[in-house]
Amino acid sequence: MKLRTHTCGELKKTHVGETVTLSGWVHKRRDLGGLLFVDLRDRYGLTQVVFHPDTLSDFSVAESLKYEYIITVTGDVVARDEKTINTDLVTGEIEIHATDLKIQSTAKPMPFEIFDTQKGEEDEDLRLRYRFLELRRERLRENVIFRNKMEQHIHKYMQERDFLHIATPILTVSSPEGARDFLVPSRIHPGKFYALPQAPQQYKQLLMVAGFDRYYQIAPCMRDEDPRADRSPGEFYQLDCEVSFMSRDEFFDLVEPLFVELTEQIAGKKIQQTPFPRIPFKQAMEEYGSDRPDLRFGLKLVDVTAWGNASDFKVFATAPFVRALKIDGGHEWSRKQIEEEFEDTAKRAHAKGLAWMKFVDGTADGGVAKFFSEEQLSALKQSLSLTENCIVFFVADEWEVSC
Repeated sequence: MKLRTHTCGELKKTHVGETVTLSGWVHKRRDLGGLLFVDLRDRYGLTQVVFHPDTLSDFSVAESLKYEYIITVTGDVVARDEKTINTDLVTGEIEIHATDLKIQSTAKPMPFEIFDTQKGEEDEDLRLRYRFLELRRERLRENVIFRNKMEQHIHKYMQERDFLHIATPILTVSSPEGARDFLVPSRIHPGKFYALPQAPQQYKQLLMVAGFDRYYQIAPCMRDEDPRADRSPGEFYQLDCEVSFMSRDEFFDLVEPLFVELTEQIAGKKIQQTPFPRIPFKQAMEEYGSDRPDLRFGLKLVDVTAWGNASDFKVFATAPFVRALKIDGGHEWSRKQIEEEFEDTAKRAHAKGLAWMKFVDGTADGGVAKFFSEEQLSALKQSLSLTENCIVFFVADEWEVSC
């Protein structure tokens, strides 16, 4: 006897009349008094199974079913009535009328509901202790499947472009990277240690020297560092690749379509602009003060060195660089806010200070506005395209600080 002829996410109206065998977990059960409905679950989906005393040889076995029992059911595929069709399920147009039932494994009461809609609001320690149960939940299951789809797509994409998938050693020697190493003591050589790789950098360089001109792997990276908001502690996996005889722009053209495909075809999101916009490092620093700027905000630094050097304000007149940042609506901020929030931030970034002036209804006021003539203020308004109500911050310093 087969334990499964179909999955719980497979059967449709085209299967009506067939006799099938399903195996899975009891997801939900509803006892309507002499008629028992069970939602049977596997990783592919849900299928409704109907148990009736007239068609099942031992109905008491069906009555004993509890949540998360693992069962094997054989029965006939029957079309549901129009009123009972469940449009939320792929299998919602059919149900199985069971003729045979076998309990493969019983289950103790669950520490939390598998189908609960709280989506992991239970105590984290409890969920991690029973991680194998939490992974039965749809959201986490879909995360695992999603990652598998991404990795499959990466492999297909790279193989089609003649990249070789090569696994590099996990137990290796320590190499200078950006974090501390995880160390593994050697049994054969007491007092000596292996290091888990922070990245396969040295090995992929050796592969290039050996003539393997296109290498990739989805590589584990082990870094002994504290958890932060933008990184996973300890371990993560990355698409690691290396090529020979290829320019920087050629490499960009090679990998950008992969990121677009992963985003649009696998994640179902839309990339706003392709090819990805590129700006030189110098421009990024001078306009955004960062080598990884977030372009969505549009808060650009503007070089007003010539304007500042031509003024009578000594700080600007002698500064090698003067940069300005305009923020619409900032005219409402108080002097205390500016000093406590913005000036302190500027000083932590090694600036000697933070100059500012407000424009209220088009008129300059406060801060360093008194040091400039109407003509100079008018020139500033024009160069910065100032609105009627805004605040302008200035930093006058060396290039690295002014950015």
